[in-house]
Amino acid sequence: MVRFVLVRLALGLVAVVGVTVITFVGERTAGDPTFLLVSPQSTEVQIQQIRHDLGLDKPLPVQYAIFIEHAVQGDFGKSIKFDVPATQLLKERVGATVELALAALLLALVVGVGLGVIAAAFHGTPIDRAASFVGLIGQAMPGFWVGIMLILIFGVRLGWLPVAGRGGLSHLVLPTITLSWFSTAAFLRLTRSAMLNVLESDYIKLARLKGVPEWRIVCKHALRNTLITITTYAGLTLATLLGGAVIVETIFAWPGLGSLLTQSLYSHDYPVIQAGVILTSVAFVGANLVVDLLYGVLDPRIRHGRST
Repeated sequence: MVRFVLVRLALGLVAVVGVTVITFVGERTAGDPTFLLVSPQSTEVQIQQIRHDLGLDKPLPVQYAIFIEHAVQGDFGKSIKFDVPATQLLKERVGATVELALAALLLALVVGVGLGVIAAAFHGTPIDRAASFVGLIGQAMPGFWVGIMLILIFGVRLGWLPVAGRGGLSHLVLPTITLSWFSTAAFLRLTRSAMLNVLESDYIKLARLKGVPEWRIVCKHALRNTLITITTYAGLTLATLLGGAVIVETIFAWPGLGSLLTQSLYSHDYPVIQAGVILTSVAFVGANLVVDLLYGVLDPRIRHGRST
């Protein structure tokens, strides 16, 4: 197990380094932030001085080496736009994004897995067809459109829920539904498919011949054997929600990491973008590692040490 964890950590480190290289080079070729900090009346000497202060006058390999040297110490530099440490901005925003992502994942798991189990248990019936239709609609309708419709119906016309900002539980309802919309449908279809495969296996047929109650077969035997598939997708979904909540945070003016990175992209704020991308990539790597470790808990037959 120790060897497995070390190998996965090493692979994850390589992935994170690769992300930093791509992000670093992509930012530098996308535009120069110097001209956002100077006035039209600035002289060439003043412009070059700002470039020197930002370290943009050095060769790219040197800039990258300096960036890595500071990054391993947790220092990503100061935000070009806000003139405060990039890590400080991320700390102020990441809590809101984590709150929204966890709420969306919980809703997707409860509703999606629940409907998937029901659909599989009533395979071929109108209940199954209705659940399958819900899953199809959920993956066909884009999340941004769902968010706008929720705002119009429950915020503007009915006035039941707030449509912007972060506050109490009521502020969390509409963004959570919007962010979890696609994932709920995906969990539904994934759970239904995995459950149907398990329910057609020989040991399930034997359990039925022995007279085991159907609810026990579905909940204890079939669902337990689909947990590895569900757990895998749940881990990847959480990482995706953490890094992909940009549209939802923009629609609902949610003060999270996604909206901050969007503003930073427009202003070419290199330090904030780099810190945010690295944080997101680490979340992906961490989620994959946690999922792999959970395999051994959910299925004792799996031996990580032998698999590597």
